Amino acid sequence: MYVFVGSRYVYQCYTVLSTVVTMARGLLTLLVLLVTNAATQGAAPVKVDVYFETLCPDSIRFFKDQLTAAVSAIEEIMTVELTAYGFATATPSGDGYKFECQHGADECYGNKIVACTKKYITSEKTFLDFTLCLMDEGSYPPINGKMCAEKMGFKWDPIKECVDSVEGQQLLYQEGVKQNRLSPAVDYIPWIIINDVFSRANLDEAQVDLIGLVCNTYTGTPPNGCK
Repeated sequence: MYVFVGSRYVYQCYTVLSTVVTMARGLLTLLVLLVTNAATQGAAPVKVDVYFETLCPDSIRFFKDQLTAAVSAIEEIMTVELTAYGFATATPSGDGYKFECQHGADECYGNKIVACTKKYITSEKTFLDFTLCLMDEGSYPPINGKMCAEKMGFKWDPIKECVDSVEGQQLLYQEGVKQNRLSPAVDYIPWIIINDVFSRANLDEAQVDLIGLVCNTYTGTPPNGCK
């Protein structure tokens, strides 16, 4: 109503205008957030493939210093595929295989733990967390299986039965087949591939700053863990 005049009327006009401006700013902020969120959701996560050995010092160092920290900080923008085989050799033996591993029989056992867990634990996150535990807890991964299974909340006995059987041999052999199909061929462990394309530069950077490498490769809006 226009019953008021003078400074009071002017004050009311200013109040209405201020409210409109505030609402417009709020809508603009919401729009920016929606666009940012859409851009982030639309970007594919960075794929990180790691070929390793459970008793390789460089593999253990990579897990402890790089991979565990990266998963903790920026898991939402990366996927991780783990394959434990390395410089092993397999010889057919009955229905299974005998293996020689670079760091001895215990490494073959640890590699079979990873292969069997990959089959029987269908949750990718649980398998990843288990393998991080296996490689990062204590100093000897092949003896960490039971403890890490309990920590992840699944039964260890079925995994151990697989590891100690022909099935474990067959699963580990298939991991070797998978690794041996790579081009270029693996000549270093851990062998790290980003988005299905190997480069020596990425291999080197991943071992000193995996978080930085993944964040710089990601095409969406970087999460807080990248800062």
